[in-house]
Amino acid sequence: MAAKHDTLIPSDLEVAEMLRRRGMTYLSALPKALPGDRVLVHNRVRPTRSLGSRGFRAWLQNDTDNLDQCDCGFVPELGTHYRVRLRTDE
Repeated sequence: MAAKHDTLIPSDLEVAEMLRRRGMTYLSALPKALPGDRVLVHNRVRPTRSLGSRGFRAWLQNDTDNLDQCDCGFVPELGTHYRVRLRTDE
């Protein structure tokens, strides 16, 4: 018999609200220019211009906390972008 799990799974609306509060907006297409108050961030999957391909995700957010400036060559026409900082246990 399968064990009962009491894990709460947030709804899509709850996830969207959490991201909005954090100032994050996932991209389904690359913008032509970045809004002046936002930075472009991607996950640690090898970048591709086809967002969502091979697990690659990119988003806009308000700050650079927990991010590293990235020099991978992804969308150089949009200027500086960032990737999620690897967590290191000390």
